[in-house]
This record gives sequence, C-alpha cells and structure tokens, in this order.
Amino acid sequence: SLAFPRLLSPAQVLDTPAQPTTWYDWDWAGADDALPVRKQKEVPNYDPEEYHTERFYAAYTEDKQLALHETLHASTDPKYSDAAVSVPVTVLYKKSLFRQDGSMPLLLEGYGSYGISEDPVWRNTHTLYADLGFVVATAHIRGGGDLGEPWYQAAKFLSKKRTFLDFIAVADKLAEEKYTSAGNVAIVGGSAGGMLVGACLNMRPALFKAVVAHVPFVTVLDTMLDGDLPLTPGEFKEWGNPRDEHYFEYMRSYCPYENCRFVKDFLLARRGNVFPSIFATAGLSDYRVGYYEAAKWVARIRSGIAAAKAEAPDAVNEPLLVFETNMAAGHAGASGRFDRLKEVSRDVAFLATEFAVQDVRGKLYLRAEGEEGR
Repeated sequence: SLAFPRLLSPAQVLDTPAQPTTWYDWDWAGADDALPVRKQKEVPNYDPEEYHTERFYAAYTEDKQLALHETLHASTDPKYSDAAVSVPVTVLYKKSLFRQDGSMPLLLEGYGSYGISEDPVWRNTHTLYADLGFVVATAHIRGGGDLGEPWYQAAKFLSKKRTFLDFIAVADKLAEEKYTSAGNVAIVGGSAGGMLVGACLNMRPALFKAVVAHVPFVTVLDTMLDGDLPLTPGEFKEWGNPRDEHYFEYMRSYCPYENCRFVKDFLLARRGNVFPSIFATAGLSDYRVGYYEAAKWVARIRSGIAAAKAEAPDAVNEPLLVFETNMAAGHAGASGRFDRLKEVSRDVAFLATEFAVQDVRGKLYLRAEGEEGR
C-alpha cells in the first residue's frame, strides 16, 4: 500500500449546528473506527454534547392561486404544476432546556433568494440563543440553492411568493410538532431575507411575536421601478421588470411596504390582538438597500399603530418598534470586530427582552462566583 506523509493526507471536515468545524485525517488503511482529529475550532466553555441538532421536512400542499401569478396557474411545467412541497428544516436546541410541549420560543431564520444556500453549520450566536432557551431553526426555503438549481428556479419571477409560503409552512410545522406555538416565534432575516420576514409578517402577523429585519429590502416595487439606481437593471433577472404589467401586479402583491396598511384594522379587529414587535436596521451608506426603505416601512407601520391607538386607546396593545440607522456603515453593517459584536448584542437584547428569557451565567454578562442573579 502507498504511504502518505501526515501533512499530505487529505482531511475530512465536519461542521454541524452543534459541533464547531473539525478537521479529521483520512485513514487510508481504514483500520480505525474513529478518524484522528487534526484540528478543531476552539470555542471556550463549549460542550457539543449539551446540544442536539436534527433535520426534518415541513410538507404541505401548495395553493397555486396564492403562490403563483395567474399566468402560471394552468402551466404544465413540472416546476409549477407539482403542488406537493417538502421544505428542509435544520433545528438546534439545548438538551437540558428542551421541552416539546409548545412552550419554547422559536428563532426562525431564512433567506431564500439568488440561489444562496443557508448552510447548516455551527454559529456561536445560535448556541447563545439555545442557551437562552430558544429552539433555533433554519428554513431551507425555495429561492435559495439548498436543494440545487431547480430549488432556486422554483421561486423567482412570477413564483416568488413560494419563498414566503415555504417559510410560513416551516413555522406552522414547528408549532404543530410542539417545538413552539403560534405567537411564540421570532423571525430573522437580512437584505432579501428582510423582505422575506416583512412579507411573512403581512401574511400571518398573529403567527409571530418578534421580527428582526436587517437592511430589509422592503420596497422592492419602488426600487425595481427606479432605473436610475445602479443595481436595478441587474436585479431584473431575480425579480423581473415591474414595467411589465404582470410583474408589476405580482410584485405589488408581496412587497412588504405596499401591503402593511392593514396594521390599524388588525389591531382593532379583536380586543387583545398583538402585533409583533420589530427591530429594523439600516446603513446610511448602503448602496444595495437604501436606508430609506426600512425607514418608510417602519414609518407606515407606526402610522397604523398610532391610528389604532387614537381610535381605541385602551384596547390596543402597542408593540415595540425600534429602528436603528448606522450612520457609518453600509449593507454589511459595522466593519470593526467589536462594533460588529455590539450590533449582534442588540439583536440578543431585543429578543431576550421580548421573550423574557432568563440569563445564563457567562452568556449575557459575567457573574462573580456566589453572586445572585439580577
């Protein structure tokens, strides 16, 4: 048999939501059951055995009248004709805190555009949320590339609403399986993922408790109609050109900004209706998603809340709406290491406050030995 020097032997890399990146040396002889570890990402005070990750599928039957533009309803193309959908979901939770009785808060993330995959890898923020008692889930929805090019092509142009319906189906499935419950779900997305959470908020506001939207692409119709913006022509291949009548109608039907006028009526429809709290961010120098997009969206939602409170001040539960514009950042947020951590900490603080979660020693702040909880 051939002998290979250790440094030249190929490595197998394993990275899961519960286990940080680990490199293994390949055993050519196959004599050992366990591959020798060459290197592992160092994460202080972290034990992967305390966490559990799993993959399952959220199956549902698609309503074509809701998902597709009317020109595609009678299409015989398999891309549009098959109504049976099965969406992959990756779940992470801390074993000692997990209760499959519907009582746990859920943090659901997604993106679903441009064929970009949401890889099921280890993230320190995910384990932090798991430590705080959240079930953390990633929805591998259509419009992304998680299941290959057909998965991406199935949700763009005049079928884009499939992305949002997949995301909602995942939240419903997790509630049905008692990982969480309706009204106990936080949804998180950025850029096109911000459009995702904004559209889902409009479609099913009672399903969610909190929304985190980073540099959200929430005025897609306005942006795609403005040919003077440098990125608009290149975006036609993802969303379509709304100067075409069919694309205009369809894009307007899901654009978060165009469809959030319902807030007043929602809050007044039934006493006790609770609209989700929102934390939205923008960057002043963002040339991809202008800061004014999130500003307009938040302003319109605030206007609806204010109108409801003016009409029934004692009957309306006012949600928390926080809008932050970073005056020194662009699309990717703060660039400095510690500034970036401060941005992440605001997400954690917002969600921890909204869900009234308990602190875990050494996570939100450090306690001295023997110090009582605050």
